[in-house]
Amino acid sequence: MSDIFRTVGGLIRQYGTNDPFALSEALGIGVLFCDLPVDVKGFYLSLRGRQMVFINQELEENEARVTCGHELGHAVLHRDYNSVYLRAHTQQFNGRRYELEADLFCACLLMEEPQTGDEAITLEDIARRTGLPERLVRLYFGFRGRAAQGTCEEGAGQR
Repeated sequence: MSDIFRTVGGLIRQYGTNDPFALSEALGIGVLFCDLPVDVKGFYLSLRGRQMVFINQELEENEARVTCGHELGHAVLHRDYNSVYLRAHTQQFNGRRYELEADLFCACLLMEEPQTGDEAITLEDIARRTGLPERLVRLYFGFRGRAAQGTCEEGAGQR
């Protein structure tokens, strides 16, 4: 999982932005807002070499940004991953791991580190400031701490 921090940092340095929509465009990944069921925020699909992110058109701006960041994570980390096919045709599908990795990618992409001199702030404050769900802020700081200790390994955050 510590590779995700490096991957995201490299993308931000290379393209000069952490905006998931701008990065998707720069990487040639199509983003389409469409009518999806209310319980589906978005999904990623790779078909015949064309990568696409679909986002529910009913999401508010910040939720669409977070959803795009998560789905971009799938596009970058799991390029040929097709969850619909894997769920239907394999016994070994571990979707939880892929979702955790995409969540961490999104958190790394959209996180704004507290600045030196900032008053002591809580995870809730950081979530409010960044627009990230608190669970992604917790995930980010949990894995960042393990990476700093050299213990951020595959599955380290799973129970």
